[in-house]
Amino acid sequence: MRRYAWLFGVLLMGAAMGQEEVVPLRVGQALWRAEVTPRTITTPDGERQIRADAFAFTLAEPTDIRLTLRSYGAVVATLNQVVGEGAAEERTELATVDAAQSYERTLGAGDYLIVVIGAPISSAGYLLALAEPAEFDARLERGVLAQPGRDEVVASWLLPFVPTAIALSPSGHWAAAHDGQQAWLFDLDAGAAWRLAAEPGPVRRVLFSPGEWVVTVASSGGARLYSLPDLVPLMTMRPTDRATGEPLELADVAFWNPELGLTLLPTEGNASFVDPNPEPALEVVASAGVALDSAPESGWIALRRGPNEFSIIDIDSQQAFGEITFGRAPEHFSVSPTEPAMLVTGPGLSQIWRAAPGTEGWQVPPLRVGGWSYDGRLYAADDEGVAQFLLNNPIRLRPSLDVELLAVNSGPLLRIMAVRADGQAVVWELDDGPADGAESPLARARSAYAAGLAAFNRGDWADAHVQFVIVRDLIERMPPGLDPDLPLVEAMAWLRASQASYMLRDWDGSRAEAERLIELAAALPEGEERTFYRAMGLYRQADALWEAGDQAAARPIYQRALDAGLTGAAAADAQQKVAP
Repeated sequence: MRRYAWLFGVLLMGAAMGQEEVVPLRVGQALWRAEVTPRTITTPDGERQIRADAFAFTLAEPTDIRLTLRSYGAVVATLNQVVGEGAAEERTELATVDAAQSYERTLGAGDYLIVVIGAPISSAGYLLALAEPAEFDARLERGVLAQPGRDEVVASWLLPFVPTAIALSPSGHWAAAHDGQQAWLFDLDAGAAWRLAAEPGPVRRVLFSPGEWVVTVASSGGARLYSLPDLVPLMTMRPTDRATGEPLELADVAFWNPELGLTLLPTEGNASFVDPNPEPALEVVASAGVALDSAPESGWIALRRGPNEFSIIDIDSQQAFGEITFGRAPEHFSVSPTEPAMLVTGPGLSQIWRAAPGTEGWQVPPLRVGGWSYDGRLYAADDEGVAQFLLNNPIRLRPSLDVELLAVNSGPLLRIMAVRADGQAVVWELDDGPADGAESPLARARSAYAAGLAAFNRGDWADAHVQFVIVRDLIERMPPGLDPDLPLVEAMAWLRASQASYMLRDWDGSRAEAERLIELAAALPEGEERTFYRAMGLYRQADALWEAGDQAAARPIYQRALDAGLTGAAAADAQQKVAP
């Protein structure tokens, strides 16, 4: 890439002048950068604003190396060889590595320069790893299934131990597992296995970053991050006492954003949102708990506060969507990526709890363990094996297995991994689409609702309105009886749309959507949901009239909302406006 020759020259000259433009790098090192460094450089055409970082490394002898660049922005790493003194004009270009790619080659002894170049106007973060290709520690033996199953089964392996927890990477090609003492990483396609060292103490969890940049091993001593696919130690994150700075024992971790941000939950104290950037950690006050699960792309985490107590917390506001105490203590829980809801399973307890106000969960057949696909499909294991449980009737995967553990990946190429009590793992790969054609609009509606809720919470009223319109349009085209909760979801979508229109100062639109909400509420069964949506519809209708300047027409509708059972802050507002 000769067009970058001037940039290499500028960076090399900067290093020679002591401006520290080039950072030393060594084989076996991984570096995280929150953004590519902004620079003003002089070119033959004058001064220019760029974003670029440079790294240099030296090889004493020929070496097999792997260079991996992972990014959430537009960055490119160009690997050039620098020869001898005064080498600014004597470079041999080796390769250009685009984001999310790896470069493998045997390099001779000598000095090398890597330049990472980003878009001039954007702040693009990246993970750079330079490593010798990792040698695997074991080869997995292929498992034998009593029934061959269908074409969806892509792998069956005998794991080197019986795990107590498993995780799938977003692509579904990697898996991680632990037994409380030792953690492993598995290549599910090739059958290679690597041991992953942990910080001192019992292993709590293994998990992958949403972008599949790293695999994390969390123990009571801290969360250790390894870059993928190189398995170079990247960093260790530990919770600390804010007052003393002393390290705290770690109970659990979960990712809270699509990059490298982790939620650290100490055994005593509040959950903290931390990332590799030198920024103060965010903290959820009074959030002492024992376990976490997360949907980082959607922006919420599920927090287990005790044996029976749970809440789902919005990451942006750090406020709870809702809290619940179950009658029994669940053994497993898993948060949905498409709405603030979670599945809880255990002896005598198998249900989906939905934390959004005005929505209700539902009972599901007795399940052992389950997980969610990226578009809201629920896959779980019961006494008959693994099935999809989004629809009323389970759609079975074959062969039937007696499953102890289950993991579902978060990518569009759907993979499911189940582990039996003897340590045999089975991997299914399903089509990117629903098992039943009628389900696709339902999954899209749930995803759009989650996107609308996230936009609403961050104040993006226009985007929120678009998403809620998508939800109600999809539901209107669905066959009746597809899901018993659809009428409630539809009512909530119309309510949220009316609220978004109000924030956009579209008084006519907000009033029309409120009137439709009142119609939908009338069709709901008698109960709290019907009361809530009818009262809120009347309140939103009156609010739109009030803001449009027709206070005389608004006052009797405010009174009707109060008579219908309006509560909370809305009721206080309505009472103030109807007062003489």
